[in-house]
Amino acid sequence: MNETKHTPGPWQITRYKGRPHAIVAADPDIGAMPIAKVHIANDHEANANLIAAAPDMLAILKEAADFVQPFNRASDFLDRIEAVIARAEQRDGV
Repeated sequence: MNETKHTPGPWQITRYKGRPHAIVAADPDIGAMPIAKVHIANDHEANANLIAAAPDMLAILKEAADFVQPFNRASDFLDRIEAVIARAEQRDGV
């Protein structure tokens, strides 16, 4: 798998007046580093949670790919996992 190019997690949700406002990563040099702004919509809470979980989901997908690889005989499961990882890592051909 390729080296991580995104801002490392964990990513956290900041709130303004009780609503998700932004996704930030803790940076030891500058403090909270903005990753994404959350716009208020009916699904803003779910969107914020999904974005904040992205680094962890990518990491577990990489672990799953390594675990499944020896058992992947006739299934396209590993191919689908690797396609999602490639998309997240913006590799060529995706």
